[in-house]
Amino acid sequence: MSILVVVLSALVLVPVYGSRPDDDRQRRADYIYMEALRQNALGNHDAYYTLLERASALSPDETAISSDLGFYDIAFFGKNDSTLAINGLKKMKDHFDTHPDDYYSSLSYGALVGRIGDVMESVRVWSKLDSLYPTKKDVAFSLAQALTAVGDTTSVLKAISVFDRLERATGHSLMISGNRANAYLMLGDTVNAIRQMTDLARETPNDITALLAAGDIYMALNIPDSAITYFDRACELDSTSGPAFYKRASYYQATGDTVRYENEIVEALQKDNLELNVKLELLRVFIADIYQDSVRRPQIESLFATVLDDHPHEVDVHKLYASYLVAVKDFAGAAEQQSYALDIDPSKIEEWMGLFSLYASAGDYKKQLEAGQSALRYFPDDPRANWYVAIAYLQNEDYKSGIAQGEKALDLAWQKDSTDRALLSDIACTIGDAFYKENKVDSAFVYYEKSLTFNPDNLLALNNCAYYLACENRELDRAEEMCAQVIAKEPDNPTSLDTYAWVFFKKHEYKSALEFIERALELEDEPSAELYHHAGDIYFMTGDRDKAVENWKEALRLEPENDLLQRKIKHKTFFYE
Repeated sequence: MSILVVVLSALVLVPVYGSRPDDDRQRRADYIYMEALRQNALGNHDAYYTLLERASALSPDETAISSDLGFYDIAFFGKNDSTLAINGLKKMKDHFDTHPDDYYSSLSYGALVGRIGDVMESVRVWSKLDSLYPTKKDVAFSLAQALTAVGDTTSVLKAISVFDRLERATGHSLMISGNRANAYLMLGDTVNAIRQMTDLARETPNDITALLAAGDIYMALNIPDSAITYFDRACELDSTSGPAFYKRASYYQATGDTVRYENEIVEALQKDNLELNVKLELLRVFIADIYQDSVRRPQIESLFATVLDDHPHEVDVHKLYASYLVAVKDFAGAAEQQSYALDIDPSKIEEWMGLFSLYASAGDYKKQLEAGQSALRYFPDDPRANWYVAIAYLQNEDYKSGIAQGEKALDLAWQKDSTDRALLSDIACTIGDAFYKENKVDSAFVYYEKSLTFNPDNLLALNNCAYYLACENRELDRAEEMCAQVIAKEPDNPTSLDTYAWVFFKKHEYKSALEFIERALELEDEPSAELYHHAGDIYFMTGDRDKAVENWKEALRLEPENDLLQRKIKHKTFFYE
């Protein structure tokens, strides 16, 4: 029954009135109940619930009060207490059974049982309400939907009968025709299903929504030649209708007419009177189909240029362009578009963080730092922005500035929310990295300990601390334990595997080191100089000199100024320094 609460957030607490005995206890219950309703109307839901409980205690047999109390129990507590939810539903049912004419309460109960999928109870409730209030169109419509949901032939035919009654009372509408068409489809009667939508389109020939609905049912039934007639008519009626152009473009795509599909997209994007959000949706769908085809990228670039010519100052255009460029791994281009968007609207910290990450992915650490510093002008006291700038200083090898900025970020994070242990841990880890790069080893390990105190499961802190412990030949058993903890969570992370291999290397356990370094090389798409260097050292210690030299050469290719690698290759032997 935990699904009850999922559907109740849209329901409204409604006052319910019922008959009460005229005694002193009941009068007190009445008074408290009315005060509860007043508090509910004012939005004071805690007071409302407390007063409901008091009123119910005074008058436990009053189903109107218990029904309201049951509804509240379901809506606010039922997610975590299925027993409370079941009891709450029973209270509402009891009130409906004794007072079905309590209209608003019965509406709430009917909506509830329908949303939780109790179709037979839903039919019972709406049938009773329909008999009591035969002119209430919403009740009749709910009854027809409930009957349709039952799904058997008899119930669906009854639903169609109710839809017919509604249409006689209200006239043609998409809601009625669409639901009735669906009912006919459930019966396998495609002729009548089509007739519902085509009759609607004929009765309302200038209603674009009706025309598109008629086209949709033909497309759903795989009769595209009939569908295009309605899509064309909709486009003729309103040249600014995004849905119409989208439907027609989708028709060409579905029928394999790629030339006309693309022409439709291009033509729509060039229309001055087509709303921007429609253009972007068309462009988004078009890109999703072809972005992986590198031959088509010039065409996509041209389409973006067309839209940007007309809308150069629209943030959403630049953001969509950036998203596309990320998809094709052009991170520098994506960063450029993201920066244009931020020039227009610099108000969202998340967008600045996105720009920061894009420059990092592009390997442009100078611009990464500039982006972070720009973000700080708008958000000087944001701990995450300060932390990102600290990271950028590290990338630019300005370790002193990285330490200072990281410590500021840590102070701000603590002041803002000392319970955000994950953020505090991440910042402390960054400071530890900066101290180690600054050759202040003891300070580095102090901050790694802080990081792991804040969050013992911080995998980056565990990995970095273990690696630097290995580099310093300190606490190698503890470093191994840290690596094991990381690998248990990330068994296919090449960086973590490399660290594990290096710890084993330092412990002279070369067989285990070889196992993990080979896994790291296998999983890493673009191995770093450091990874190749480690691999060479490990191969040498396991007696495979040829592979050792091979990997040292790969490392030297990436770090041609590395003197230690040059000596190892020249002498085909291992040197510690």
